[in-house]
Amino acid sequence: MDRYVIEMAALGRHFQVGDLYNYRNDSILPLLDKGLSRDSIHSKISTEVVSKIQVESFCNDSGLSYEKWDRLGIDDHLRSSIAAGIIDEFSGSSRYLTDRCKPGQGTRTVVLRMESRKDLVHQEDIKSFCGFNQATHLIVGVVYGAQAYCVVTHDLADVEEEEAEEHLSKITSIMEKALKDNRNLNDFMEQFDDREAEHLARVKFRLYADLQAHSVREYCVSEAYKHCLHFVRHIQKPEFQNSTENAIAVVLCPLEFIVPSAGTLGQYRDVDADLVIQYSRISDSLNGIMGMADAARTTGSRAHRVPLRQFHDAVAGYQEKLQKSLKNEILKARANANDQEIERIIHIAQSHPLFKPSRLEQWLRFKQSEWEMIEKMANMKGVVFFADRTRLERVLADTFVPNFALVLRIPPVDCETNAMLERMRECLNKCVELMLDISDKDEDEDGLPWHMIQRKRKQVLDKIREFANHAEKNKHLEDGLQFSITFGDPGQGNCHYSVYEADNLLKDNLIALPHPPTDLRINYLTKDNAIDLKTSAVRISWNYPDTGYPHHFVVEYRPKGSCDKSWMQRKTTIPGEHQTIISFPTGSAIEIRVAVDTCIGRSDFTNVIDTGSICLNDLHTDGAHYPIEMKENAVWNYPSYAKLLFSIHSRCCTPSDNRRIAETFALENSVLIHRGQPNIHLLNVKENSIDCDFRWMDVGPSLAIPTPSFYRRDHKIIMLVGATGSGKSTLIDGMMNYILGVHWNDPFRFKCVRETHSQTSCVTAYTIRHQDGMSIPYSITIIDTPGYSKDTGVTSHSRKIERFLTHQNIRIDHIHAVCFVAASNDVESTITQPHTVDSVLSLFGKEVKDNIRLLITFADMVHPPVVDTCSSATFPFTSSGLTYNQFDNSVLYASNEEEDDVCFDQLFWRMDQENYGAFFAHLEKMNAKDLGSTRDVIQRRSLLNQSLREIERGLEAYLVNVENVRMFGRKIKEYGDQMEANKNFMVEQTDVRLLPVKCDKGYVCYNCRRCRRTCEGPVRSIRFDYIRGMKKKNKQCAHLFCPCPATEHEYQPFQWRHVAQSVMITTDEEMKAAYESNSNDKLTSEQLLEHCQNELKMSKATLFCLLARVGSSCLLLEATALRADTLSLADYLSLMKSRVAEEQAPGYVTRLEILNELQQSLSGNVQPTDKSPVIRDGIQMMGCDEPYELKFVDKFANSFAIGEC
Repeated sequence: MDRYVIEMAALGRHFQVGDLYNYRNDSILPLLDKGLSRDSIHSKISTEVVSKIQVESFCNDSGLSYEKWDRLGIDDHLRSSIAAGIIDEFSGSSRYLTDRCKPGQGTRTVVLRMESRKDLVHQEDIKSFCGFNQATHLIVGVVYGAQAYCVVTHDLADVEEEEAEEHLSKITSIMEKALKDNRNLNDFMEQFDDREAEHLARVKFRLYADLQAHSVREYCVSEAYKHCLHFVRHIQKPEFQNSTENAIAVVLCPLEFIVPSAGTLGQYRDVDADLVIQYSRISDSLNGIMGMADAARTTGSRAHRVPLRQFHDAVAGYQEKLQKSLKNEILKARANANDQEIERIIHIAQSHPLFKPSRLEQWLRFKQSEWEMIEKMANMKGVVFFADRTRLERVLADTFVPNFALVLRIPPVDCETNAMLERMRECLNKCVELMLDISDKDEDEDGLPWHMIQRKRKQVLDKIREFANHAEKNKHLEDGLQFSITFGDPGQGNCHYSVYEADNLLKDNLIALPHPPTDLRINYLTKDNAIDLKTSAVRISWNYPDTGYPHHFVVEYRPKGSCDKSWMQRKTTIPGEHQTIISFPTGSAIEIRVAVDTCIGRSDFTNVIDTGSICLNDLHTDGAHYPIEMKENAVWNYPSYAKLLFSIHSRCCTPSDNRRIAETFALENSVLIHRGQPNIHLLNVKENSIDCDFRWMDVGPSLAIPTPSFYRRDHKIIMLVGATGSGKSTLIDGMMNYILGVHWNDPFRFKCVRETHSQTSCVTAYTIRHQDGMSIPYSITIIDTPGYSKDTGVTSHSRKIERFLTHQNIRIDHIHAVCFVAASNDVESTITQPHTVDSVLSLFGKEVKDNIRLLITFADMVHPPVVDTCSSATFPFTSSGLTYNQFDNSVLYASNEEEDDVCFDQLFWRMDQENYGAFFAHLEKMNAKDLGSTRDVIQRRSLLNQSLREIERGLEAYLVNVENVRMFGRKIKEYGDQMEANKNFMVEQTDVRLLPVKCDKGYVCYNCRRCRRTCEGPVRSIRFDYIRGMKKKNKQCAHLFCPCPATEHEYQPFQWRHVAQSVMITTDEEMKAAYESNSNDKLTSEQLLEHCQNELKMSKATLFCLLARVGSSCLLLEATALRADTLSLADYLSLMKSRVAEEQAPGYVTRLEILNELQQSLSGNVQPTDKSPVIRDGIQMMGCDEPYELKFVDKFANSFAIGEC
């Protein structure tokens, strides 16, 4: 009988030996009165005194239910009862089951357990206790003792997780050893040094213990150890060891094995343990989500608490309904042995469109993004944020001074979360029974709010930045103008502006801030239909649409070329006036710009124009052209002015044939951005942005050729790769200055790279086409790649280079040089690290090897240390060794004022020009390398990475199939056992029945069809047809008991007899129904098992096909890539095994077995062992000794075409 005994955790409940237990609903039933006194009961019990204390700690306490169940020794039956809420009241140490870990904490648990005594019923006296009373088990033993669980937590706010885990490990190990040695509090605290004592302030303890009178609360380390020590010393006292005060485990014996007459009353059944684990994971996820919502509610602002509380209440209500439904179905399943409804409930919990964990986590992510967006707007300087329009208008109405207000309305951020929350509440209100509403589709799950869509978020943030810049420029108006941001109406998808005067709305739905006037024009004043040259006055006019709110215009002017003088200002006074007249000294020129000044701020000024650019013989005041002869009249009538005008005209219109290309670019193709010695000009570029990651810049004037002529032999293409701060941007500027032929004594220098592009993460290409006078005889395209850094890593930047090389709209089919840029003394640069070099070189084919160069910046013309570093970092060597060029761009923008006879900056300038000349001369000789092989390498590497990802997904599919095979195997065995238990529902009996018995050959009987009797015995008849004819003559029946007419009689070749026959009689309809139900379920499970086995075969075939694809990709990359950077198939599988073993996710043991099987299969050694259930279930169930896919692995690995698998 010992083999039927069950030991079960007490969970703080009061048990006594001899009581009955209902295993179906986990209730304790008092023993029926059988005339047994407590003294007589005690005489039938044997007591064993046990004094055994266990102290141990558990690491990485994730707070998952099944981990706590393991620590409390809870079996599968109690797990289902706890999960379903059948057991919902806990006391003492069992309250540890209700402990919830807070987000952002590291956790460990210290467990103290002591067994003091065991009371067991004598085996020969068990039957004397038996009764029924709806019970299934008899309590034949109780284990007394005490337990305690001390949860140690460490806040991760200011410390790394690994460091916190290290501190927790040390604290719990010291605590564990001190409790075992029974050390006092002072000895325990002395074991921590000063550094460790600082971390003790961040450590909190929660104690769940038996015999604990007070409620659970958080302790510091000293208080926690004091309580634990008191607990240990108390349970070691002799009076406690003899006490039956606290039960920690019970021993149950099934009644059906004690009293055979119990029949079906004592039968019970547990639900599938896998279903309980699945539900516990869902419940833990819901608890974790509610914990995150509570944490956010306590730390967030008051406005955020209401939706979080509503969200918490909705999730809690759903979890309550879920648990209630599970409880009802588990109680039914324990009686009727049917888990289908439980599976349905778990399926609903996993796939409910509103309450599945992934959907709820998405809601929290949406809410977090909302708070971040609101916090950004609330922290803007000079701009007031209002949560809604009502609050905004209330504040505007309360102001005493009728100020103006400019309000930016952005799309609401909480439309999606509010809609989801409303649907959750509606679902709970109308939900009577937990069911999956198919009408509530899951199609909106991927509908992200605008603030989580990069494109839409950028549009709104750009509007906010534009608004903030406008507020900053107009902060001098803060006494009369308020800038605010609020949300628009629900459903509004765009940003717009509103203008208020106090609480009066002046203008709504503005789409833009005040902008500069357009079509700015200068006209000279006329006299008698001719330009009056005696008075230097001009009329300034412009265009501007009607705004709908107060505004006027500001015209500023100053003498041309006087950058150090302040602007003089003139304002229009008449509303709607779009022109003004400005006078200036005769013979001079002025610069003019105009802006609009509104009640909501001033716009930017227009581009500056000057009166010197207006030719007098070109424009009349009314816009008409002067005749050609007007020039002669002007010269004759006003000789002094004509001379002046002639000199200006000749200087502006007469081209200079002796001008250098650098001077031409300085005058016509650049913009002055800094005055000095020399001046710095920003080269004009025409940007052709292909997308957000790629920019193409055409430097200089726009020529007839619209796109770079890559296919010409006189066009060179180079790519620069370097770390952030290595000097790539300055190197490009230096190259442009050299190409344009800038000399040391020139009063200008050029910049090509914009500051906004210098630190961006996009690939930028600069193309300058060859013109006469340039220093190089060819056009060139310089491709600037994003800078590598330790923060951003190399993977994302290499991926952008990869996308650039394979972009459909950028068909660069060849390249002349791949240049690594590194600073001279930066020996620890990211670009010099081996993994960085390999990451870049792995993108190119082997034919590019001879075209790789090292460009060293910040060089002082001595041997650069970075060369030695690159030599040891597997930097590629050409056939002539490591080739590099040195550049010192520190003198590029140095002052060229002549102060001394010897100018070192000029000397370094000359040396740098020589270095540029050497580089471009070497580049001229370099042949272009086709990038076709490079694209093949990139495609093959992409296929390799995709195959590795698909292998991981394939492993998950394989694992699911293996688990399904096991599950259906268990179900088939379970249904078979149930059929065996219920097969005796029919008994055999002998029954006398009236049956037709065939006559001997040649004999017939006269039978009555109605009475089913033989009226005349067998008679011999040779002429059977004659006898049939007698029937037609209505032969009368002579049988005494047959009243039927002759028409119901007939001669037939059989006679009716009463024959004794054995028949099966059903005795128990319930057993019959159970047998048939289990038979049908077994048949269904067998069909599903066959389907899963077929899926298992397909999953395995797919895995081997993917492995073959990986092998072929590795072989091709080894043959074609400049850096293969690949591993063998065995190495890839070993890395996967290491990661799986390190993560130890649920099911990791099975995953390791699958990976081991794959490795053995690849080595040709597939022998299933008894220790490998995956191989046994996966291979032997399929009925094959060796996977048939292995026949094709070698073929696929040596010659593989995409799509073959």
